[in-house]
Amino acid sequence: MKLPDLDLQALFFDLDGTCVNSDHIHFSTYRDILLELAPTFNSGLPITRTYYDTHMSGRQNPELVASLLPSVPLPIRTRLWQAKEARYEDHITRGVPPISGLPDLLSLARTKHLRTYVVTNAPRGSCHKTMAAIGIAEHFGSHVIVAEDCAAPKPDPAPYLTALKLAGVRPDQAVVFEDSPSGTCSAVAAGLLTIGVRSTQTDETLRAAGATLTIGDYRDAVLHKALAKWVS
Repeated sequence: MKLPDLDLQALFFDLDGTCVNSDHIHFSTYRDILLELAPTFNSGLPITRTYYDTHMSGRQNPELVASLLPSVPLPIRTRLWQAKEARYEDHITRGVPPISGLPDLLSLARTKHLRTYVVTNAPRGSCHKTMAAIGIAEHFGSHVIVAEDCAAPKPDPAPYLTALKLAGVRPDQAVVFEDSPSGTCSAVAAGLLTIGVRSTQTDETLRAAGATLTIGDYRDAVLHKALAKWVS
């Protein structure tokens, strides 16, 4: 396919599933916490990975838990997702590598003076702990946008519209990396060219959400061909 011309100035990255293969940790912690704290959910059966990938991945915790447990009082729902995040943070700080090729891409971005931002639905504390655990925090500094910073979480375009404003760039000056349909829809709705990372979803699923192209990881020849066109 013919790639559009871009005056590339910024790279925006989702976090979970895009910078790090962490969805399996989110899945297992949600599965276990739901069994422990919401034993009647799903007739007491554990959620499957397919259910998680289809209905839960990429969504903000409060909204997600409200959709799963609409009749449960808010304080209990909040306790549930906070317990899940605490367990996730314990897992992630034990050491998980970034997705292959990401450190090299971030180093290239620094060399080429491209602005880099993380744009995520993850809670702020969890986000910073994940970034530190995988060794990428230094590449972003304060350039981190979480759902609490925005009028609405993904799939609403607000997170990426916020990123554009803070980075001081137009949609044709930035590229987004996303792994979920929810995040891809958010970026595309903000007018941004989006590259899907196939960590949990298929090429077909990500393209259906609006991704222009997809990659297996950041070593993918497809990505480097695109960067050669966009980065002088």
